[in-house]
Amino acid sequence: DTAPEILNELEKLNNIRDELPKLLEEKFQKNKKHYYSRRKQIKFIVGEKVLVKTENKGSKFAYRYGGPFKIVRQISEVTYVVEITKNGQLINDYKHVSQLKKFKHREIK
Repeated sequence: DTAPEILNELEKLNNIRDELPKLLEEKFQKNKKHYYSRRKQIKFIVGEKVLVKTENKGSKFAYRYGGPFKIVRQISEVTYVVEITKNGQLINDYKHVSQLKKFKHREIK
């Protein structure tokens, strides 16, 4: 009696193992669709001025962004090379879009 029950349980487990990748892929695609439906794509143009997030954690009154700096080139959809001045020297630094913000020039009257 126990041998057929064990074989039946093994067959159920094998069926679950076969179905699992398909179910996971469906769930992944559903989550991906939901994420991108609410995601704002951020694009920068080479030569555009941007602000770069600073690493100041000391004071709540410290500037959160520094700049403006110039976008030199785009490496991937989410990575840009930014021309930054550090200690009086120009360097090209890789930055993720989450660390960048469009610079809005304000005219003082």
